[in-house]
Amino acid sequence: MAERYRYIGRESEEDLTFTFYRDGSVKIIDNCLERSVTPKELQGQSYEYYVGKRIQFIRTMLTGRNSSSEGKIVS
Repeated sequence: MAERYRYIGRESEEDLTFTFYRDGSVKIIDNCLERSVTPKELQGQSYEYYVGKRIQFIRTMLTGRNSSSEGKIVS
């Protein structure tokens, strides 16, 4: 499972693609420069976007796991 999001900065010329993987890893591509970016390199609004999407992804993973185990009897 992986989720992909695109961030296009309003005030800056940033164009980034974020891919979040189930194992907790993330791949960030700068679409303008066609290179990988680490989370440490993000600043300002792109960093806030990354953090928000990361939290959303983790919540989705936790909710999916909890709802899939509800109602099952484990012996």
